[in-house]
Amino acid sequence: MKSKLKFKKLLNEYRALKYEEEYVKEVLAHSHLEFDEYYRDFCRENEVNIPQLEKKNKEKVAAAFGKSKKIEIKGIDEKIRAKDYDYKKIFKQIARKLHPDKLSEDDPRLAEYESDFKQAAAGINNGRWGDLFSIADKHNIDIGDYDMVNKSIKESTEVLKKQVAALKNQYSYLFHECEEDKNCKDSIIKSFIQQLFGVKI
Repeated sequence: MKSKLKFKKLLNEYRALKYEEEYVKEVLAHSHLEFDEYYRDFCRENEVNIPQLEKKNKEKVAAAFGKSKKIEIKGIDEKIRAKDYDYKKIFKQIARKLHPDKLSEDDPRLAEYESDFKQAAAGINNGRWGDLFSIADKHNIDIGDYDMVNKSIKESTEVLKKQVAALKNQYSYLFHECEEDKNCKDSIIKSFIQQLFGVKI
């Protein structure tokens, strides 16, 4: 019973982080363009020759504007995955209960089941055990050994914390946090230019 209560606590912490991750990603989706426009305007006003700097620093520019690398933590999670817990067994139970093919197209549960099934599938494919167990818990699927599960959720939470921190450290997010403070925005742009090109404004 104690392990099951701890599971609820850990799962709620994981879910809160998931909501935060979704919020930060939504912010970034809107703020990238705003950041870029402000950056271009700032460079024009301060006579910073962007084309010339970008030409000299092609590799840095490609790295800065390329896709973010996936953050991974190796260790306990791999041992649990390989030896101590059968994640596929839980996923099979989820699939039996939620697979969209089991419902008719006019069933009101179809959209929810499709979404939850995809999240569980992504969870097991990407090692995001918190996602897998969140869906299992939502649909009252017995997960068995709560001690092992709790270790998995702790691992997932640590990974997610690092991912959220990395997202929040992007210049576009820092720029968004400035809100209407022009001095703050200018400071972020200056830091970005210095890091990207080694030029101090």
